[in-house]
Amino acid sequence: MTIAEESHQNRGKENSRAAIEMLKKIEVSVMDQRQKDQKNFRDKLFKDDDTNENSAEQKSMKLHSDVWADFVVMTKVDKSGIETVVLEKMNLDSILDYRGLCSVLLDLRGNIKDLEVLLRDGFEQKLLQKIMVEVLPEWCTKDERQVASMNWLESKAVKDLQPKQLGGSVLLEGYL
Repeated sequence: MTIAEESHQNRGKENSRAAIEMLKKIEVSVMDQRQKDQKNFRDKLFKDDDTNENSAEQKSMKLHSDVWADFVVMTKVDKSGIETVVLEKMNLDSILDYRGLCSVLLDLRGNIKDLEVLLRDGFEQKLLQKIMVEVLPEWCTKDERQVASMNWLESKAVKDLQPKQLGGSVLLEGYL
């Protein structure tokens, strides 16, 4: 690896960390319908057990394991606390529902052919709401770093497009 390639790789990692830190700082002010439905479901499930917090926690854990027993193939947590989950059927709904989340960050660098189905389903179901594009200060023609063609993607206007300086790069954020 040349010094320039190593420098670019380090710069990319630093910019990715900065982008992730920015995402962590974004506060969601309004719960989406998925969160409301999950909250209502949990409230109904635990309404009789308000006096015993442990019982509610145990029910939640049991419900979580029962619901996902048929879908989760394998889970593994590494030393840094990152959980890897292999699902029987992977789509954005199952990823979000497994963790009880309303948002997830998809990093689309390199070959995204494996993620194309996720993206297509996400667009069709209107689950993708925000996009972030990092513009690097260099040109690269290596195949492994090019984004795959997404001819199926419909043209959509991006709302509230905002540029942000991120080291030597520019981060574009917008909403679909």
